[in-house]
Amino acid sequence: MQCSSNCKTCNQQSTYCLTCYTGMLLQNNLCLTNCSLGYFAFNNEKCRPCSYPCQTCVDISSKCLTCVDPYILTGENKCSLQCLSSQYKQNGSCLNCQNPCDSCIDATSCLSCTRNTTVLKYLLNVSCVASCPKGMYGDSLSLKCKSCLYPCS
Repeated sequence: MQCSSNCKTCNQQSTYCLTCYTGMLLQNNLCLTNCSLGYFAFNNEKCRPCSYPCQTCVDISSKCLTCVDPYILTGENKCSLQCLSSQYKQNGSCLNCQNPCDSCIDATSCLSCTRNTTVLKYLLNVSCVASCPKGMYGDSLSLKCKSCLYPCS
């Protein structure tokens, strides 16, 4: 039996491919130039399915490039329903908070300040500051600017 032009070997029908010529990828017994959405090229020979909830993946089934809704892509090429506490969600991906934010709601709004700095920073509204304004003090436990209970400067 003569196989279709993309099939190197076939079975039962000329379009039911078992192997493909170099440069083609076998997916569902078809030889394709690229894998379909939800598949990745394995050993440059076959298309294998991505693991759920990856929408697209690369190299291995669980190394996600994009995620199915409502999942979002974290920094480690994983899909999750929510970002890590040190990340914020933007355009379906999780992005790392910028120093000195330890946790944040966006690129410029901190929820907490990091302890991993030589100079402690205190949370004031949504910013991390080196010193608190007059009438407030820097609480070294919570890393927040708090109102003075007694007159202070």
